[in-house]
Amino acid sequence: MIGRQLMVVSCFFILARVTTLDVEVGRGENIFGVSDAFQSFLNLGLHAALLMTIMGAVVWKLAASAFPKVFFNAPFTYVLLWIG
Repeated sequence: MIGRQLMVVSCFFILARVTTLDVEVGRGENIFGVSDAFQSFLNLGLHAALLMTIMGAVVWKLAASAFPKVFFNAPFTYVLLWIG
């Protein structure tokens, strides 16, 4: 179980880093025309980490509850079980 949790957490961090913005504050136009303070918050990546954590936790639960037989018969499930 520890291996699965580490894999999930690392995927969340990677996705959060990919979705994080890096816009220079105070120079030119901010994204969507927001204020400099809000742009600084967007540059932190906290919103992306929260969004990816919520989406990542919900998507797997929804997929497993909607298609339990298909979910357990998928080849990648056996690989994840073997890793974990």
